Amino acid sequence: MLVLWVQQACHVLSPHQQLSSRAGCLVLITLPCLLPFPCCRLAAYICGYTIVTIVISGNYSLNNFREDLQKMYKRAGLKGEGLLFLFTDSQVVDERMLVYVNDLLASGEIPDLFAQEDRDEIVNGMRGETKLLGLVDTPENCWATFINKVKANLHVAFTASPVGEAFRVRSQRFLATINSTVIDWFQPWPEVSLLSVARKLLDDVELESEAVRNTVVEFMPFSFAAVNKASKAFFEAERRYNYTTPKTFLELIKLYKNVLNGKCKQTQEAIDRLENGLHKLHKTHSEVDVLVENARAMAIEVEQKVANANVFAEQVGVEKEKVNAENESAKVEADKCAVIAREVSEKQAGCERDLAAAEPLVAQAEAALDTLNKKDLGEAKSLKKPPPGVDDITAVVIILLEGNPKDKSWGAAQKLMNNVDKFLERLRGYKGIIDQGQIARKTVEACRSYLELPHFNKEVIYNKSRAAAGLCEWAINIVKYYDVASEVEPKRQELAAANATLQEANTTLAAVQQKVAELNAKVQELEAQFNAAVEDKEAAIKESERCQLKLQLANRLISALASEGERWAKTVDLLRQNYNVVTGDMLLASAFVSYAGPFISKFRAGLIKEWIKFLSDRGMPMTEGITGGCTALCN
Repeated sequence: MLVLWVQQACHVLSPHQQLSSRAGCLVLITLPCLLPFPCCRLAAYICGYTIVTIVISGNYSLNNFREDLQKMYKRAGLKGEGLLFLFTDSQVVDERMLVYVNDLLASGEIPDLFAQEDRDEIVNGMRGETKLLGLVDTPENCWATFINKVKANLHVAFTASPVGEAFRVRSQRFLATINSTVIDWFQPWPEVSLLSVARKLLDDVELESEAVRNTVVEFMPFSFAAVNKASKAFFEAERRYNYTTPKTFLELIKLYKNVLNGKCKQTQEAIDRLENGLHKLHKTHSEVDVLVENARAMAIEVEQKVANANVFAEQVGVEKEKVNAENESAKVEADKCAVIAREVSEKQAGCERDLAAAEPLVAQAEAALDTLNKKDLGEAKSLKKPPPGVDDITAVVIILLEGNPKDKSWGAAQKLMNNVDKFLERLRGYKGIIDQGQIARKTVEACRSYLELPHFNKEVIYNKSRAAAGLCEWAINIVKYYDVASEVEPKRQELAAANATLQEANTTLAAVQQKVAELNAKVQELEAQFNAAVEDKEAAIKESERCQLKLQLANRLISALASEGERWAKTVDLLRQNYNVVTGDMLLASAFVSYAGPFISKFRAGLIKEWIKFLSDRGMPMTEGITGGCTALCN
């Protein structure tokens, strides 16, 4: 930001007028703190020039300076670019640098600045432009054209400080810095300038009113003038210098803005913190009554939930006793079923063992049937009169197949064997009839007298009739099978009865087990409800304990901070009062820090008294009875 006033405008117009002329150069005589370069930069901007500076580093030498000058010459001479070279006496690291500057200011040509090859390159670059000027493109004419363009486009603004002997000595040694330049002297800022700068820089500061803002703005040049006056008296009394510059003035404004902003922020944060504490304290007061009511309601709720949990516990105990009783009954039924199952297994094993013994008899009977064929049976039934003994064998077959009829003659036998296939099928299916229990015992008993005959034998009868031998063997074995099956049948009946008993016992056991499962499910449901009730009870107890603890802590907090609340309220009021006077206190403190350091205590006291009187007369809010700037800053 650049603040302009009449004097500064003159320092812009004068450089602009000089820079607009051919080979126009400046020497700015000023203290660095008076800030001459912003005016030069503005003048260069108006002229359309590019600002060029050098950067001084620890190893910057004369050769580096020559290289920078060569670059400037090429830009101004070859490219025709308007340049303003800003150069200060503080950048003179080697006095020989001023030799180049003196030559530049005097004639525009610096001897031996370029090497011969660089000079030839420049000459070649200027031939076309030299011809356009109507000159012969000789090296001398091309170089003169180049130097003329440099003098027209390259301008120098050399800043020198009048403090010390350096400027006087350099002016005598390098006369071009005086003879070939226009000197612009920068004088101290007038009061109106200080006032304009202060008003501009303080424009963004939030203050209580416009009257306070005017007082702050007017105090800035007043304090600056008061310090200058005190500096003269200080020199006369102590023979010690105290320099005040516009930079010091600007630092005062910067310091004031920083400390005012920081102090306002610090005070407001303290107010907010204490008010927040007071708000929480008042909130705690209001919450205590609510906590008391909550604690009472919570106590009643806890008692109810404890009672509910006890009722569930009793119900679970009763149901568990029922389940235990039914489990005992189920255990008894299971033992009974195990005994019955063991008996059934034993009986079934006996039946299977007896039936297994009868299986060979059946096999022999079936083997005997396998010896029969249609041819043998056809021959046998075709006999009008069978051999002796054959009719006894057929009589036994008739008894077994027809149920002991009266007619057991050979004719009846022929009639029975009329259909050989059907006859054989009936013989093979006879075992199944026995297994079904459809053969009467008297039928079998009627056969026994025949079986005891001497010729009722396979070997004996075989020679008489092969078919009769097979029937004989079948009859003998089928009767034996009947006898074994008759013995096994009671066991089968006992096994069936046992299986029925076992099935009944299993049904009873299943019913008992189902009842036990239902009771267990009911007990589990009751236990789940009981656990939920217990958890609810414990949660209610914990919540009650938490509420009681919170109530105790709130009461302790209220008791402990009862006096603190009053102190906080008073502190907030005091901070608000301080916030109202912070504008004046920080203004006085900033002026003290910026200006009072070099003075002894007597002069400091005089300055503070004068500043306080100035602010008090204009109604500036300040702490009552304030006597020093550091006190306000520390507080």
